[in-house]
Amino acid sequence: MNERIRKLAEQARKALATDAMSGGEFNMKAYEERFAVLIVRECANRIDYWESRQGEHSDDLLKHFGVEE
Repeated sequence: MNERIRKLAEQARKALATDAMSGGEFNMKAYEERFAVLIVRECANRIDYWESRQGEHSDDLLKHFGVEE
């Protein structure tokens, strides 16, 4: 897993840990949904970036998340 994905996973865990500390339980389904939302937002931010320039968008997305082709 690349560093950016690790950071998004940690961000999702922290958001749910705050809920758990206030009396709730850590919910794996909620974690997975939060993590997915963070990934989609990250992708949307990359698209906004791409709209300001031209190039190989799919290659940039793979590189951004450290995924090899």
